[in-house]
Amino acid sequence: MAEYRVRILKTASQELERLDKPIGRRIVQRINWEGIQAHTASSSPQRQQRWSGCGGRRY
Repeated sequence: MAEYRVRILKTASQELERLDKPIGRRIVQRINWEGIQAHTASSSPQRQQRWSGCGGRRY
């Protein structure tokens, strides 16, 4: 199993410092959680369904 490491770039870190501390902390926790969960992501491409908009009608 591959090991993933999350890096927060300097500019992103500076932007996070501008936020309220609890909000910035939650964002960093979520980013770290996503890094931990990255191994569960599917490596096969998913089929995308096209949005038909207004039932396929043209206006």
